[in-house]
Amino acid sequence: MLACQETLARHGQFDPGVHDKNLWSVLPDAVRGELMATYNLHDDAAIRQSLKTAVALYGSVLAEITRSDPLQKPAWVPRAVEQIESWLAK
Repeated sequence: MLACQETLARHGQFDPGVHDKNLWSVLPDAVRGELMATYNLHDDAAIRQSLKTAVALYGSVLAEITRSDPLQKPAWVPRAVEQIESWLAK
């Protein structure tokens, strides 16, 4: 999704490369930090926070890329995010 976001931001003029190898270098530092935080998995609290960070990042990227037509948010996304957030709140 981040590669799609970058491609849309650059009006189709971005090649993320095989396995998105060119993506990391174009991501803003804040996004890199969020991604790195999702790898903090040393205990249950860190895993929970990692998942919350990943869901938040997913939500913000999805919102940005679905602002463009003809891309639309899949109908199942709100319920899936709600379910994940419910699990994480327990």
